[in-house]
Amino acid sequence: MPAPGHGPDGRPDPEREGSTARHDRTDGGDPRHPSFDQVQGLVVDPDAVPVRTTASGTDGDSATDRYRTGGGKRTTDRDQTTDQDRTGDEEIRAESASDEPSLTPREYVVRVHELVYRDPAAAGDRIGDLLVLASEGDTDVRQMAGETLAWLGERRSREFEVWADDLAAFAETQDPELAFFGIRALAQLGSDHEEAAAKGLKPAVRRLGSDHEDLQAASLALVAEVGPARADAIGDADRPIAASLRANSERIRTGAAIAAGNLLAESPQRFPRTSMALVEALSDPDDDVRTYAHVALVAFAREHPSVVPEKETALSALDATDDADLGLKDGAVAEAENALLRELAGYR
Repeated sequence: MPAPGHGPDGRPDPEREGSTARHDRTDGGDPRHPSFDQVQGLVVDPDAVPVRTTASGTDGDSATDRYRTGGGKRTTDRDQTTDQDRTGDEEIRAESASDEPSLTPREYVVRVHELVYRDPAAAGDRIGDLLVLASEGDTDVRQMAGETLAWLGERRSREFEVWADDLAAFAETQDPELAFFGIRALAQLGSDHEEAAAKGLKPAVRRLGSDHEDLQAASLALVAEVGPARADAIGDADRPIAASLRANSERIRTGAAIAAGNLLAESPQRFPRTSMALVEALSDPDDDVRTYAHVALVAFAREHPSVVPEKETALSALDATDDADLGLKDGAVAEAENALLRELAGYR
């Protein structure tokens, strides 16, 4: 499933030229997890957010006054504000400061959602507002704020960096939807600022067995993104990832296969149950799960062939596929097969 590459009016994203920012696998065959929305199975559709053209708020009830936290903006050393940034930011302020009735929370979120496409840096200055609305708004506003955060994460995830502590606090909450918003945003941030994203790693590990599928999927995505470099701290992830590889949901099994590949390529000794479940996933009935399980096995076998379980089964699975099927560079599958063959020869 492609990542969102179009704005609310359907035009190509000028920053991405109509393509995703990250490929499924990069670095010459080093298997990587796909873009976050592929793990999630969620694509934010900006056209699905209803746009109301008339304000229904009361005088003095300005959304930008009520919901801005610390002015709605945190000062960082990120990009200098451009004329375009000021234009987008001032448009919402002008709407609220005019003689017309002020924006309702719903209308404010819609404006920010539209701003994500036109001026994502300015939209990033409204993250504080969105977090307040996501936690305190009514059901519709809360969902719309969450969708806007997700869309911003696809367009400009680095905006989440200065809000990492707040997002980690969301990840810790007992409300599964708020925890989902926080962990999803941190997973999106992981490709830009791994250290900041890792602030949500421990709560993500605790949520790997959640009954809330969105939250479980987001947790798998964050573990896949920042877990490999911190395997010592997430040993408790072994059982729930192995269980996720056997889940009823194809979406969860796919996310688990991606996480398994990243973790086993780094520290397989800490994830023995996951390695066994990965071998089972090689014959999964779902095509996507099966593909990502094979990609994970290639990474695992190339780096740590000695600890790959059921080597003959793994070798047979690799022999039945090829680099083109998995989207890997020429020779990646053969390298994994040869590593396993050398290990098997040593046992005989």
